[in-house]
Amino acid sequence: MEVIRYSDPAILWEKLRPRLLKQEAANNLIVGILKSISENKDQQSEDHLWFTVENGGDIELVGWRTPPFDFGLWSAKIETTQALECFLDFLEKEGLEKVGAVGKPALVESYIALAIPRFNLENTFTMNQGIYECRRVDPTLLGEEAYGL
Repeated sequence: MEVIRYSDPAILWEKLRPRLLKQEAANNLIVGILKSISENKDQQSEDHLWFTVENGGDIELVGWRTPPFDFGLWSAKIETTQALECFLDFLEKEGLEKVGAVGKPALVESYIALAIPRFNLENTFTMNQGIYECRRVDPTLLGEEAYGL
């Protein structure tokens, strides 16, 4: 298992786009960040971290950090312990700041369970968010104003 670091988020976006867009609503955070920063070079910074953890070419974990914000983590896998351990080894080896994470609850909980004892971090829960997807609009609820009448 290895961490692959990307200096250009556009490369990572191209690599992940088909997979992420299959469930665009559920993946809206990483889709929005990668797409926006890939398309706006003035938003890119050398402080940003873009990476995958891969096992024989299979993507186990994807992550990013745009300081001062925490790590964003994404995975299509259910079991991520080995990939997270590999990522934590990378953080330690590279001397990168150890901060919190945002992502799907189970993935973030796994990250926290591994990172807190390893790096002697505090566990502070900040926010629980939901994802909503509009699949259909009932035009009768829009009213006449919506039609310019």
